Amino acid sequence: MTTKTRVAGFAGLLLTAGHALGAPTLTENFNDNTLDPALWCVFEDAPSIAMVNETNQRLEVSSSGNPGSEGNALIYNCGWALDSTKNFKWRVDFAVSDPGISINGEIGITAACWFGGDGEIGGGPDLTAVAATIGREFSETYFGSEHIANGTTVVENFESPAPLASGTVYFSYQASTDTLTVSAIEYDGADAVAYSGLRAAAGNNTAGIALGGFSAGSPPPFPGSAAWMDNLVINAGTLANPCVADIDGNGALNVDDIESFVALFLGGDLATDCDGSGVLNVDDIECFVAAFLAGCP
Repeated sequence: MTTKTRVAGFAGLLLTAGHALGAPTLTENFNDNTLDPALWCVFEDAPSIAMVNETNQRLEVSSSGNPGSEGNALIYNCGWALDSTKNFKWRVDFAVSDPGISINGEIGITAACWFGGDGEIGGGPDLTAVAATIGREFSETYFGSEHIANGTTVVENFESPAPLASGTVYFSYQASTDTLTVSAIEYDGADAVAYSGLRAAAGNNTAGIALGGFSAGSPPPFPGSAAWMDNLVINAGTLANPCVADIDGNGALNVDDIESFVALFLGGDLATDCDGSGVLNVDDIECFVAAFLAGCP
């Protein structure tokens, strides 16, 4: 066991607890090679160093090379959030390949579950999150998870050295005990590490998901085929719903929300499943109209 200080950019990434329409579970297979703006926002603090793209029917992280600084590339839930007063479970597949040479730096991928947030990207230090990180530092490999509070890692559970490989990371949250577990076997598996007090620390009843990776130090370039995630599934959970009619999530209701709803509805996007039935029909239109006329809280 060793100690890592990798936070994969989350210390500088304040995520928004967005607004939500939709069924209580969500599946994202990244198969259409285009990030859905109704689901995801992108954070790249140094896009010349680290990038994240939906391509080759998966979410790939790549780097064109690093001159000695750090780059973080992530996607995070945009326009929806999980209700952290209720239990939820989600998982995502991953793969990281050994670049084949001893690297003078660090590369890796990260899946994170964050709590609260003030709606600012890079806007403050108060992020509360649990991140599972798979990577390589210098000639050493590692796999594990960490608890981030107020933008700083406070608890780390990393195995090093560990093989770079493929697998699945499982996040399971128990609302009654405010405890999140992370496992690489199954939900609450034998290897699970538990982190408590997350919702309480955030002071907010929403949780979100962030996926991506990083490059730090001076490692060589690496392609997306060497670091990727796929098949995100929220197996259990309830989507938070502070203002269902605010489709663009800007806190105000106007004609842009109506146009966005119409376009997404006609495109068959379940982001407009206002009544959470899992099917789009006239009930969703009536639900949206009623929500729009009622206004945001």
